[in-house]
Amino acid sequence: MGKVPKHTLSVAITLSITLLSVLVACSGTLNLAVETAPASTLTVIPSPTPAPTQSPAGAFPYTDAWFAAHGNEYPTDEQMEQLADAFAADVMSYLETAITPTLPLEDQASALAHMATDLPGFEGGQVVPVNLDDVAGAELFVVPNLNGGPLLYARYAPTGWQVIPVPVAPPGEKETVANAPNLWPHSAEVRDVTGDGHPEAVTIHIFSGGSNWRERPQVLRWDGERFTVLFRAELVNWAGASQWHFEPHGAGQDIVITYPIFMPSRPDKFDPHPEGVQRWRWDAEADRYVLWSTAVQTPAPIVERLAKSEIALQAGEYSAALCGYSTFLADEAWQDEFLVQHQGAMPGVGERELAAWLDFARLHAALCHALLDEPDETRQTLNAIETDDLLQLAHAFSDAYGDDTNLVAALAAYERVIAAQPAREGIAGEPRPAGVAWAYRPWPYTVLALLNAANGPALLDRAINEYGLPVQTLWTDLDGDGRDELAWLSDAEWRVVWVGWQEENGAWRATGIAAGDDLALEGIAPPDETRRGGIVVRYYGTERILRWDDEAKMVHVPPDERPAGWPIVGGGQ
Repeated sequence: MGKVPKHTLSVAITLSITLLSVLVACSGTLNLAVETAPASTLTVIPSPTPAPTQSPAGAFPYTDAWFAAHGNEYPTDEQMEQLADAFAADVMSYLETAITPTLPLEDQASALAHMATDLPGFEGGQVVPVNLDDVAGAELFVVPNLNGGPLLYARYAPTGWQVIPVPVAPPGEKETVANAPNLWPHSAEVRDVTGDGHPEAVTIHIFSGGSNWRERPQVLRWDGERFTVLFRAELVNWAGASQWHFEPHGAGQDIVITYPIFMPSRPDKFDPHPEGVQRWRWDAEADRYVLWSTAVQTPAPIVERLAKSEIALQAGEYSAALCGYSTFLADEAWQDEFLVQHQGAMPGVGERELAAWLDFARLHAALCHALLDEPDETRQTLNAIETDDLLQLAHAFSDAYGDDTNLVAALAAYERVIAAQPAREGIAGEPRPAGVAWAYRPWPYTVLALLNAANGPALLDRAINEYGLPVQTLWTDLDGDGRDELAWLSDAEWRVVWVGWQEENGAWRATGIAAGDDLALEGIAPPDETRRGGIVVRYYGTERILRWDDEAKMVHVPPDERPAGWPIVGGGQ
């Protein structure tokens, strides 16, 4: 880890009188020649905003002086270090004046809120009381909404206030610094995520760039003198969203990352991609988070209400999914708003995109009606579809469904159209609307619907052998419990190898374990020393054995294949 300056009462105000006099004498408007404040909602790309003003009433004079001196230039590394020093000195001085460390911080909420308002930069700065160190009388994080501003940890020890910058690595770098241009402190909190009974710091920085923005989450341990990194990631939001969240595991929390997988057979931008999943788990012996398991999935539709219905459809909750599709179709206010948002597009684009999303919902609603054995509603909903490429799917399903409601034949015909349809270009030769594109992406719900029916495995065999369902299957016991799991290869916008398993109640669920344009399901590998069965795949010419983790329902990453570094996902690696 690179060195990060530590500021104590005796060393915090280290700027020379000569330097300070120059700073105070200068004036100007901060520009930094960089992007501006990111939005607090992490799924929204940051947009430019005006440069920050001085702190109210000169509450942070050293920081104000730095901004006045360096307003029209891109700062050097030395100047950024000076900013960190100036802000730390200001924070220490403010705390000495406004906060009583012998009183509980929760009893000083008004003073802390006033400090947050006084912070230099944009509105939205935070002062967060925490409890990381039993020795400290008072502790807090100072999170300015400030381009290049350091995120500070302040603690009151027996010798007085100490102010320590939280170390962070700039985009693409391994060495840590206190601050850097275009790097914005975003949030800080304290929670026990390792499950060892001791709290850790969870911090986030945001990088705002010209064509992407990046999120830098960290899990840090405070040992009384410095921070140690237990987990760090760089999530690039460029040609797709990269996100992370905690999930409970035992006494602690796993860290789950999702991100676009850029396949070597197609350009990174403008083409659709599968989504990767990484699960990082606390390893007490390694004293850090390690990559535990991986998976792939098809990104949910960008329309949030449809995304929820798709999840219900895959889970076999057909009535819930149908309710969501019906509500979506009836929401005229959303439809009007959608068209308003597309007013700047070429003529007809908004109407075409809206029609495709509505027909996408009708198509999947029809599937739900059929799976609920409602033939009249199935036919009525299919007949309402007008978008060309979705109409082709509707006709294939309807023709095979017939008067005798042959659901198995209809699902097989439906999947054959998805597998055969030329990718990324519609019947009319125009780029497919988003609603069409999502309909032709690989989903596991057809196979799952068959498996979850009465005599599911036999019904699946019938769909393959009698009606030409375009999947390749392998049955094998991957977890040694005496029940076979199903691995199958499906072909759509890209190819996916899925693993289906049964829950305790007998319901079938599925996880994607590999995705790509050049992907083959080769066979079964015998169990390893941990009794994990394996699926053999060939990915872009390279044969791989993917071991099944029955607990996580993902591909297990063995210790000798775990990366020593931290993940950078979503582009820019």
